[in-house]
Amino acid sequence: MLFGCSLGKSKELLKTLLSASLSVILHSETFRLLQLYEKLNIKFDGRYTRFDAATIASYTVTYPPTPKAGDSFLSPRVKHRRATVTTSWAIDTEAVYRYQCDVAFPFSDHVDFPYLYSLADCVQNEVIYYITYI
Repeated sequence: MLFGCSLGKSKELLKTLLSASLSVILHSETFRLLQLYEKLNIKFDGRYTRFDAATIASYTVTYPPTPKAGDSFLSPRVKHRRATVTTSWAIDTEAVYRYQCDVAFPFSDHVDFPYLYSLADCVQNEVIYYITYI
């Protein structure tokens, strides 16, 4: 089980998993967004399908992360599960406990602060709003 946000990280995870010739089950929201990508002619070659609890054991599952994600309704359905989370919060050593997973990989699909600073310098606005989610 790989926990990754439906919009950004899950696409990166999917591409990596498919390049390793793994079969992947996608959370329904991730699957829906992927269909939009394919309508724009952005293809993901490989074997993936929408989440189906009946066949979960034979697939690698991507699922949006939430605190205690490993305790989600999925866990009881998978006998020998290994769970990971991909999040920028993984730099915190407590992330594996927060997400109830075996390992946490630091990964961010956002730009870094120096890039934001140079962008702000380029656009020359008087006011720039910076929003962060904690």
